[in-house]
Amino acid sequence: MPAMTTPSEVLQTFANIRMAPAGGGRAVHKPLLVLFWLGRLERGEPRLALFADVEGAFKQLLTEFGSANAPVTRQLPF
Repeated sequence: MPAMTTPSEVLQTFANIRMAPAGGGRAVHKPLLVLFWLGRLERGEPRLALFADVEGAFKQLLTEFGSANAPVTRQLPF
């Protein structure tokens, strides 16, 4: 059985997500993707899904919250 993760370990994991600089700003696709999937889990949606099935919703998030000059195609954010 895997060891339990403490809240501080979870927070540290999130703090370690690297957001590479993008044209002087930050590339927000990684944190947005994490929040997107956490939202799915909170709503009781399946943990696993094909990218093609969620791409439209994720593109909408990138358009709304992403950098204005960044492309909204992030098939491989990690």
